[in-house]
Amino acid sequence: MSSPRLSCISWSKDKTATVVLTHRSAEVAPDAIASLWKDGHLPRIDLQPLASVEVAELLARVFGGEVESSSAERLWRYTQGNVLYLPPAHRR
Repeated sequence: MSSPRLSCISWSKDKTATVVLTHRSAEVAPDAIASLWKDGHLPRIDLQPLASVEVAELLARVFGGEVESSSAERLWRYTQGNVLYLPPAHRR
């Protein structure tokens, strides 16, 4: 079971922060986390898997050029578009 992750994305001059909280939907969120969206304090955005074309585009950006379509398609089939299962190079 993984814990929810909290990241501060940016901090502005007026001392406001952009915060991103991630949580895997297959796991039960702790009450303190679930209350953030259930009570309307933060919007909840459920991410969808990437389409095969999006996987190819992501790989091309990471590696600095087009990736063979058969390779991108194979990765999409193995991962079903879940970015967590793509090679860690995309997180550079």
